[in-house]
Amino acid sequence: MNTLRNHLHTLIFFLLVFGLAMNAYASPQGGDGGGGGGRCRDSLTITPSANLKFGAFSTTNTGQVIVDTSGNRSASGGIFLMGGTVSAALFDIKGCDDESFSIILPDAATLSSATASMALNNFVSLPGGAGVTNSDGNALLKVGATLHVGSPQPPGDYSGSFVIEVLYQ
Repeated sequence: MNTLRNHLHTLIFFLLVFGLAMNAYASPQGGDGGGGGGRCRDSLTITPSANLKFGAFSTTNTGQVIVDTSGNRSASGGIFLMGGTVSAALFDIKGCDDESFSIILPDAATLSSATASMALNNFVSLPGGAGVTNSDGNALLKVGATLHVGSPQPPGDYSGSFVIEVLYQ
């Protein structure tokens, strides 16, 4: 009976991590405007266009859920992946034409529900570390991360936020 109860607890434990609210900051510093004819006066802006989502999973022990920059999901430890929406975070970057920018990712963040929390770290981006706007001044930034799941991790809807910074180089 106890084994059945543990098994049912595992099956009942259904965790859907909704998208993270994303804060983004950009540098007002300008490059040369892409043509070398003077300083670009356009601000570098970054706008979230898709949330980082880890989908649904169940747990029998501690583990990790990883979402990479392509939106692929994997798990380790006592985590069993289920359905739900999975995606990398997407940011639209707008600035001067053909300008280089650096990307500063957070070290860590926290996802919380009404009763519990989980750590989020190992942020990765594409492009990684730096990028270049295209001839229209646009770029796309993709961000993934690792979610650390406890045992027992209470089921629920978890959310949180993290800060990404982009700066002209």
